[in-house]
Amino acid sequence: SADAAGVSALLSRALTDAGITGITEGTGSAPASNAVSLTINASRTDLGEEGYQLTVNANGAQVVAATRAGLLWGARTIEQAVPAGSITDIPRFADRGATLCACGTHITPDWIIRQIDRMSDLKMNYLSLELRIKSDKYPATTSFSYYTKDEVKAIVEHGREVGVRVVPLLNA
Repeated sequence: SADAAGVSALLSRALTDAGITGITEGTGSAPASNAVSLTINASRTDLGEEGYQLTVNANGAQVVAATRAGLLWGARTIEQAVPAGSITDIPRFADRGATLCACGTHITPDWIIRQIDRMSDLKMNYLSLELRIKSDKYPATTSFSYYTKDEVKAIVEHGREVGVRVVPLLNA
């Protein structure tokens, strides 16, 4: 599926240095030697929205989840060098996140994106981002602590790609 392919692309970037290159999506079968199989199986409602089942053996690893979010969290667990065995992980809390206030001090969009990546590594899925947007109507009122609409859209989209829901809170 397109969702599994997106997670596969994120995971393959992280695992190339470890020599794991054969990532397959949606097969549901055991992985080939030194490979990873990523499967979204919507009938696995027992895993919830963000849960996953991960099995690692001598051949490689297999992640099965009901949703893209579960598949992403399973892929993040693989990145953390899991030993052989089986894991079923279902988050206890729906929202696991942080709040960042970027109103009084300018924080670069690149820095915010790096923090979102770190949150994803830790399987945090929610960022409340308090900020100011540049005004189209009153451009002279802006200062160094304002963000453009395109910067905010890029931050929100990056969060979506790595499984972190970014909720911009606009501060006047």
